[in-house]
Amino acid sequence: MSAPTTTTRLSAVNAILRTVNEAPVSSLTPPLPIDASMAADVLDEVSLEVMSRAWSFNTESDIELVLNGSSKYVIPANVVRLTLDRPNPALWDLVFRADPGNSDALTLYNRAKGQHTFVLPSGLKATIVYLVDFEKTPETFRRYVQLRAARLFRDRLQGPSAAAEVSREEHQALATLRESESDIERRTIFDSWGAARVLNRGYPNIKRV
Repeated sequence: MSAPTTTTRLSAVNAILRTVNEAPVSSLTPPLPIDASMAADVLDEVSLEVMSRAWSFNTESDIELVLNGSSKYVIPANVVRLTLDRPNPALWDLVFRADPGNSDALTLYNRAKGQHTFVLPSGLKATIVYLVDFEKTPETFRRYVQLRAARLFRDRLQGPSAAAEVSREEHQALATLRESESDIERRTIFDSWGAARVLNRGYPNIKRV
């Protein structure tokens, strides 16, 4: 009997396909069968949605924002959320916004009264939520994302009533993921307040973007 292995993107897609009795695929290299392509898209959609909530594995606090030559902070493609840590976040109102001078990417914009500018001072530090490759996330996260994606995929093809069993598994997987996160939070909450407030979904006097 072979040893169990962690979930890969391919195995997750094949698990999603099995929920509608579709044949597995041996690779995710395009072109893919229509159902496999749709399953991969749903997996990516759910992974992005869930990862955006902020977890210990994709959240870093006290990160200094590196400004470009125009004193602006262009949002990297792998950043989904940013919460200012210092200086005093209550004095700022930072949001992601399209910069007319750079149509290719979102830029951090200060909406605070009297500011209304993309130009920022140096020395800003923030808690940042990053996108991470699916296969570089904890197994508890992968399991939950796979089951949630399977339910959505099956719902879209067969209607919501068909996915009751998948939904029960999904709820259990989410409980396991939250339990894992809770263990990590208890170890780190006093080490990093910036990360702790994001993980605990608490934003006193802080703008979420």
